[in-house]
Amino acid sequence: MHSEGTPSPAAPRTDGPRRSRSRSPGGLSAALIAASLGMTGCGGDLYDSRLARTAELFEYRDQLDQALQGTWSRDEFGLRMRIPRGYVMLPPPPPPVVLEDGTIEAAADDRHPGFLGIELPGLVDAWRLPNVGSLYICSNHQRFVDQMQTGVNAADPNTLLTDVELALQQGLRFTLDAAPAGSPSDVNARFVEKIPAVARFEIPKDFLAITISGEEIENLDPLAAQVYEYTNGPVQVAIVCIYLKSARVNPDRALRLALETLKVDGQPPRASAAGGARGGGGTNF
Repeated sequence: MHSEGTPSPAAPRTDGPRRSRSRSPGGLSAALIAASLGMTGCGGDLYDSRLARTAELFEYRDQLDQALQGTWSRDEFGLRMRIPRGYVMLPPPPPPVVLEDGTIEAAADDRHPGFLGIELPGLVDAWRLPNVGSLYICSNHQRFVDQMQTGVNAADPNTLLTDVELALQQGLRFTLDAAPAGSPSDVNARFVEKIPAVARFEIPKDFLAITISGEEIENLDPLAAQVYEYTNGPVQVAIVCIYLKSARVNPDRALRLALETLKVDGQPPRASAAGGARGGGGTNF
């Protein structure tokens, strides 16, 4: 029995020696788990991002399929584009005929906008959307071919876009402003436009766009036109849409989507190719 005031003996330690945290198996496992969770989170985010990207791609392709036909191509010219739905391709003229005296007689090309009294230089192919308008694709490819075949008498490939503009000014009776347009809504002036505006699934291309509003023409309903000019190296291409101002649908929306699919080879043709604008003829919407 201890006397009052006598201290009790120290209680024995039961917790054992203190261990370093850096060597604790439990601490190491926790660190590994935390790191694993972090890696799993990053992987999950990447997977979700790719899944969302794939969904966007399928949505974009569905948008194209709803608005556009299958791919039109002229492989000899290196041209490809999906044409808006509803447009019917116009048949090209028959091949030239060699007469008995050796002269060559070319058939009229009724694909031209004869209702305007003009021929579009470098016409490759044309389509018509009933009660709306017509679509034309022109290029300077045939001019390169003609240069190789006839030499100095051929039209200059470098002036194709200028010649298309001049023909449209004559037919639609407007004057193209020399100064660039301030916005896409400005008419009768060139405006630099990138299509598509954002690089998602197609590489944006720089176009010179022209919104045309000409004078009223006798015996014709009021017309408007949209022109998109594209250059890749020495190759020049013009996509022209002439349409009724009274049309229930604006063809430019689908056309802009079609331009996202445009492919133009920058190499001019090196061999003979069929095509080109020949002859005249009237067409109606």
